[in-house]
Amino acid sequence: MEEQLARWNSHRAKPKHGEVKVFPVITISREPGTGGTNIARKLSETLGMDFISSQIIQKVAQSAQMSEKVVASLDEKDFQVDKSDGRPAYGRPA
Repeated sequence: MEEQLARWNSHRAKPKHGEVKVFPVITISREPGTGGTNIARKLSETLGMDFISSQIIQKVAQSAQMSEKVVASLDEKDFQVDKSDGRPAYGRPA
């Protein structure tokens, strides 16, 4: 992920006043066993885009000082972050 961020930053031109540089992102939601990862990988190859999968889970787990298994199991709708320290709130008010 760090490599990808460095690549995006190296390609980023200073936007003119009022302009915002936007990079395309495609997300694919899928159920286990449906082949979604293979489809995403093939799509990224076809479009010449980078494929980022478990690297996101790894980076979030590292920054939150949590195991990757816990991060991967969190439902983003129920996940809250404590605004005072940026750590997961686990159901307590954030």
